[in-house]
Amino acid sequence: MIRLRRGIVEKILWSRKNIQALLVKVDSSFAKAINYPCLTGEAKEGDETLLNTTAVWKKLGTGGFHFVVAILSIKEKDIDVKGHLMKMRYTPLQIKVNSYEESRGINSLAFLNFKGMERCPVLLAELHSMVNPLVCVIKEKIPDARLVYIMTDSASLPMALSYNIYQLKKNKLLLATITCGHAFGGDLETVNIFTALMAGFLEYSPHAMIIAPGPGIVGTGTKYGNTSLEQGENVNRINLLQGNPIFVPRVSFAEKRRRHYGISHHTLTCLTELSLTPAEVAFPVLEKEQMSYLLGQIKRANLFSKHKVYFLHVQKIIEKWKKRREAFTTMGRNIEEDPIFFEGVAAAGLRAVKLIEERGINTWRKKL
Repeated sequence: MIRLRRGIVEKILWSRKNIQALLVKVDSSFAKAINYPCLTGEAKEGDETLLNTTAVWKKLGTGGFHFVVAILSIKEKDIDVKGHLMKMRYTPLQIKVNSYEESRGINSLAFLNFKGMERCPVLLAELHSMVNPLVCVIKEKIPDARLVYIMTDSASLPMALSYNIYQLKKNKLLLATITCGHAFGGDLETVNIFTALMAGFLEYSPHAMIIAPGPGIVGTGTKYGNTSLEQGENVNRINLLQGNPIFVPRVSFAEKRRRHYGISHHTLTCLTELSLTPAEVAFPVLEKEQMSYLLGQIKRANLFSKHKVYFLHVQKIIEKWKKRREAFTTMGRNIEEDPIFFEGVAAAGLRAVKLIEERGINTWRKKL
C-alpha cells in the first residue's frame, strides 16, 4: 500500500548531485521532501508534486522526509539511449542504466575470462554508518590507498541519499563507487555483487573494497528477518572470486536491545550459519569485564575454529577521533555514547591496513 498526497514546492532547502531536499506544503502544513531528479526531473519553487507520504505517516525512520513520485508540471522527460538494463524493474519508477556488463564488460577479455581478485581485501559492513570510519582508518594509515565502495540493494537504493559517501568522494577519500542489484547512482552500475566485485577490481585496481548497504537497513527483531544477513553470504562470494573477506563486527555495550548487546546476533548469525567459508574477523581489545563477555560469545559461536580471529588495540584511534570531534554516528549514538561500536569498526579497518601492507602497497593491476 502507498499513501499519496499532492504538495506545492515552497523552497529548495539544499541540493547536490542527483538529489534535492524540498520544503513542500502538503495537507495544509509544511513538510520536507526528497526529490531524485534522475527519476522525476528537477524541481522548482511553485511546482506541484505528487508525494509518497507513507513512511512519515507511519512514523518510520526516513528522517521526516516525504518522497517525490512526480512533478506534475513536467509533462515529458527524455533519457539518453545508452544501455538497456532497468533497475527497480516493473515499478512506475523503473530507471534505465548503462550497466558495466553491457557497456564495458562485454568487450573486456579480462572481464569475460576473469581470473580472480588476487586476494584483494574486501570489508563487509552490516551498517552504512560503518563506511565512513572504515575509510578514515585506512586512509589515515595509508593515505594513497585506493578504496572502492560497493553499495548493495538491501537498504536505500539511490546512492545520492548518502551524505557520507558524497563527502568521502568530494574529499577524494573514496576512489569510486559501484551500485549493484537495484541500487543505482554509483560511478558504475552492475547487475549483482559478483560483477560489482569484478568490475571494481578490474577498473580501479583497488587496494581494498568495502561492501555495505545504503542508509536504512531493515530489521524485524527476528533471527533471519533482517537485511544484514547478506554479508554472511558475501563472505562466500568473495572467497569464490579469490578475494580476502574481512567481516566488520557489530559490537556494542550501549545497546539496550539484548540481541545486539556485545556482538550483535546479526554478526553471529552471519559468521556461524551463512558464511560457509572463512573470513578474517578483528575485534577490539576491551576492558576486562567486556572482554570476558565478548570472548564468551566468540567461544560459544565457535568462531575460532571457523574464521581467522584477531584482537587489536584501537584506543589511540578512538581517542584521536574524539579529539577531532569526528561526527560519526550509528543508530543515533555518537562516538562518545557508543565508543565500542566504533572500536569494532576500527579493528576491522586496521586488519585491512595490515593485509594491504602484506599484499604490497604498490601492488595493483594495470587497467585492462
